[in-house]
Amino acid sequence: MAKDDLDAIAAEVAETVEPDPAEPAAEPVEVETVDLDEKALAEIMALAVGAVGGIVCSRAGVSQLAGDEIGALSGAVVTLMKVYNVQANPKVAAWFGLVGTAAMVSLPRLAEFEARRASEAISEDAPDLPRKGAGEGDPPPPPPTPTQAELAAQAAKKPAPAPKKLRPDAKA
Repeated sequence: MAKDDLDAIAAEVAETVEPDPAEPAAEPVEVETVDLDEKALAEIMALAVGAVGGIVCSRAGVSQLAGDEIGALSGAVVTLMKVYNVQANPKVAAWFGLVGTAAMVSLPRLAEFEARRASEAISEDAPDLPRKGAGEGDPPPPPPTPTQAELAAQAAKKPAPAPKKLRPDAKA
């Protein structure tokens, strides 16, 4: 589409979507913001990145993010917030800090608890057989697999099945 076509469509849309003069115009909502210095913002983002990264790494079964990785990711988020002029609401920032700190403190313990519970469930379900390295020797070897000649001899001993009728009117 050409620019003139787009401008014509935009003008038509603007004409059809005029506000009703009887309705009062919506007042812009004032949101309390505070300019956080870069260090405070980086600390809050580090908590958030660490919490989210901890959850993702725990669920994926991989090692947790290192401190320098968390710092690099939080620095990138701070840079994006500056570029897009995102202002931090102090109440949201405070809650973000609390949730991030709580997650950083509790997630490793939760992962440890889940791992312990899983290992206990496995040990309850396992039969009481001697385990390798438990001082009782190796488990017994599996039974030997029959050779081709043994399988042929077993097949020769079995009687052949009776032929089946393919059609009801066919005679055997």
